[in-house]
Amino acid sequence: MSILLLWLLLVVILLALFWGGGLVAQGWWYQDIARYFPLRAAGAALLVGSYLTLWTALDRRSPGKYDTLFEFTAEERVPFNEFDAIRWVTSVSSKLKTDEKGQPVEVAVPFRRKQGSRTEQFIAEKTGEPFRLNGVDRAGESFMTVALLIRLEPQGEPVRFNALLQEDSRGNKTYVSGPEGRRFVEAGGNRYILADQIGTVYVPTPGVVAAALFLNLAVFIVWFVALWAILQFQAGHAAGLTLALGFATLLLVMPLLFKPNRQPAAAGPPPAAARWVTPESSPSVQSTTWANSGGFVHAWSEGSTQGFV
Repeated sequence: MSILLLWLLLVVILLALFWGGGLVAQGWWYQDIARYFPLRAAGAALLVGSYLTLWTALDRRSPGKYDTLFEFTAEERVPFNEFDAIRWVTSVSSKLKTDEKGQPVEVAVPFRRKQGSRTEQFIAEKTGEPFRLNGVDRAGESFMTVALLIRLEPQGEPVRFNALLQEDSRGNKTYVSGPEGRRFVEAGGNRYILADQIGTVYVPTPGVVAAALFLNLAVFIVWFVALWAILQFQAGHAAGLTLALGFATLLLVMPLLFKPNRQPAAAGPPPAAARWVTPESSPSVQSTTWANSGGFVHAWSEGSTQGFV
């Protein structure tokens, strides 16, 4: 349904509501009905119908971005289907591989899943192994994933997301434990990826939160103006009707208006990620111990690799 047709439909429905319902309510509560009531009903219908149509148009441009308070999320979610896992690995002697400067050597392993799939595992392009945070690969090398490289824009540069790491009392590098630690955080930014939900970048959106709150609050303001200023209901009656109609709008009307306009986003071309990251280009990462799906944790030191259950 086009926006114009939706606007006309809303105005007609609201005109019937304001005209018929308003006459009954004012005839019950007051001795006299407001003058020029049909024109007032038309004006109120235009105001409320136009606002609801505007909000629906915003949602059509950015589905789910400016949702109602009951459905709204403070973060935007950006899916991806391909990335490079940046790993630290051990040598045959079980020592962490380092370069001539003593910095850990970082190896990038490309992973991919089917375009548009949200349920399938990420598989290594060369070996076919499923993605794991840490463990032992088919070559017998122990590894620990310390970052993810993701190209979020088809023509953009890969973005690095660093695992939150910390040093224990023995100097071992371990993952940060707890809900706040099980994530990869954008280097120099605030976007992040949950370790248990690889495939989605979470983007904090404080500006969008403010805009969504304003849109939700404005629903009540528009209803009150229509009932009090235009239809001439007394302030107390207008406030009570505003609360009832406002919450009905957020709980029932807006979800119905949003649903048919929310089309799934077209899948873009698969991103091409870098294959190798040099130690010089790798920012230092500081940040406890986090286990993969098998409950195994790697703690890393320059001279040894240890596993804990």
